[in-house]
Order: sequence, then C-alpha cells, then structure tokens
Amino acid sequence: MAGRHISSLRLAAAVGLPVSAVGLVTGARWLNAYGAGGVVVGGLGVVMVLAAMAIWVFSPSLSESGVVFFVSAVTLAVALGGAYTGVDKWVLYSRGVRAQCAVLDVDKRVETHTTTDAQGFSNTTTTTSYDHRLRCAGGRPRDMTTSRRIADRGERLTVAYDPDGRVGPSPAGEVSDGRAARWVCGIGLAVTIALRVGDVLVHRRRKPSWYRTSGSDAPGRV
Repeated sequence: MAGRHISSLRLAAAVGLPVSAVGLVTGARWLNAYGAGGVVVGGLGVVMVLAAMAIWVFSPSLSESGVVFFVSAVTLAVALGGAYTGVDKWVLYSRGVRAQCAVLDVDKRVETHTTTDAQGFSNTTTTTSYDHRLRCAGGRPRDMTTSRRIADRGERLTVAYDPDGRVGPSPAGEVSDGRAARWVCGIGLAVTIALRVGDVLVHRRRKPSWYRTSGSDAPGRV
C-alpha cells in the first residue's frame, strides 16, 4: 500500500510541478504588466518567479532516469521561456506604441550563469545581450536590450514600447500577439509532463532510495 501511495505522489508531482512552474511565471508576468503596481505586488511577482525557478532546479531530481532528468529540465526551461515571452509580446501587441528612433550606441554584454540542482549537478549557460541606446521621437524609449544586434550606431529603426513602462521595448517588426510563444510553452510543458509521467510509470515498482529502510530493501508488512 505504501508503495502505491508513493507512486501516486510521484505521478502527481510529475504533472503538478511543471504546471505550477509555468503558472507561476505566467502569473508573475501578468502581475508585472497589469497589476496595481507598488512594492507589495512587485515583491509578489519576484517571489513567484523564484518559486518557478526553484521547481525548475529541484524537480528533475525526482526522475529515476538520467536522460529524463536532463531532457525534462531542458523542455521545462523552454516552456518557462515561452510563458515569459508570450505575456510580454501580448502586452506590446495590445497597448504598445511605435516610435522612430536613431541608434546612438550598441553595447554587447556576455553573462554566465551556473545553477546546481538537488543532486549536486551544475549547469552553466552563457547569454549574450545587446544594449541599444536610442534617441526616439517623443523621447521614449531611451534604450532597448535584445538577444542580437538589431542595428548599428547611426542607423534608424522603428521600436514598439509599453507606454506604462512595464515591459521592455522591442523592434516593431517582431511584435506579435504571442501565439507562437504560447505554442512553444504548451509543447514544452506537454513534453515535460510526458517524460516525467513515463519515467514514473516505468519505474513505479522500484522503491526510491530514501524509502528503503536500513538493512532491508522491502517495506514492512502490514
């Protein structure tokens, strides 16, 4: 009976944790874009994102298979990125304002991030960002950060920005309703759940190491 109970909990975690992580990121971005503002709401959004990142870092450790451990972490990261991007794109699509801007300067930034999961495995990622300093008609926005160089110094471009200043600006040609990002999020989430549920079902007869008692691999009889 205890083994079945553990399997049920692991199945619930395999579905519930990825869904919770995506929901937390989506909710945090909606609060950021449409919430009342202020320190309390802003702090709540930060806590929600941190909680989602904690799920991303620690929940793969529930996997029995090393392949599932790695692949599900990647697919969940893709889902979280799609959730984050999808909300921001919708905000610019629904209330964004376009401005003609001149590029004053472009700075390249390279950042390295290292995360360590519950089993002690470290993962290092490197991201490159380009900070475009702008002079726009109407005075806004003054800068824009992108993952690639959009224009060189002295060139002109059209930028979409949020008049409420809650979402970062974007090249006008890349503004959309966020449908593609939502599809990416949905597919990443579905693959993550399928991998983790499959992992639980395949290994459901194998007792987790923390459940085994000293000197015996079998649970006590009822």
